[in-house]
Amino acid sequence: MLNIEKFMSSLEAKHPGELEYLQAVKEVLLSIEDIYNDVTSFCVNEDRNGITYKAKTKGKMEPVGCLSDALSPAWFIMKIEEDGDLELEISHSSGHDVDFACWGPFEGKTKIDVLKRIKENPDLLHDPGNTKTYPRENMVDCSYDYSKPVEYCQIPNAKRDEWYLVVITNYTLISGDIRFVKSSGSATTNCDIIVDASSPSPFCEGETIRFFVGTTLKGSKYHWTGPDGFQSNLKEPLIPNAKLSNSGTYYLQVEHDGNTSPLIA
Repeated sequence: MLNIEKFMSSLEAKHPGELEYLQAVKEVLLSIEDIYNDVTSFCVNEDRNGITYKAKTKGKMEPVGCLSDALSPAWFIMKIEEDGDLELEISHSSGHDVDFACWGPFEGKTKIDVLKRIKENPDLLHDPGNTKTYPRENMVDCSYDYSKPVEYCQIPNAKRDEWYLVVITNYTLISGDIRFVKSSGSATTNCDIIVDASSPSPFCEGETIRFFVGTTLKGSKYHWTGPDGFQSNLKEPLIPNAKLSNSGTYYLQVEHDGNTSPLIA
């Protein structure tokens, strides 16, 4: 998660009185924070472990699609690895009602690329209205039914490198765990995207280079490498007093439970 206030405090010390510059930087960081903090990357494949997260118990968004009451929304995004149909099973640990809506397919090389396009073109999340038939326009599937303790999101004919955006709501506002897993289908999802690495570059000489990591699993180990022999095992390392020799591409590799991610640039 981005610590914008801490970052800006450091930047203000280096650029006192440069209000226009500082405001411009803050607006960029706020845009990045909004994208990263609101949407979680996920993957679900054959192991049935899926994704489990603490159910939100407050918050509300405007009704969309079949979601007449969109309470405590949680947003997720996934990328398709292998073609086919995909079914997601969604449930609350206490058996309470959960609902969902799913949009796609979207194009883009990265999560940020996709979310920026959606932000710049909100019609991509066009509300087709409350209908019983999906897919409809960009909404792939949607369900709002308090009688169902378990929901199933159907994504037909998904193609490699397509992205899908899912919002899951907690209708009862009761605490617990919400879990979603792949329940059927030949499509697989790309688990490389669970590592969201970024840096609000460019930086000037003398400034502190900062790195941020979004979604990762608890207990992960981090291995950063980069120009001028840079190496770090911290999750979000810093390079103070940047030099020209620090310019270039940095790479992150994450280990978790014996599995290692590809190098993320």
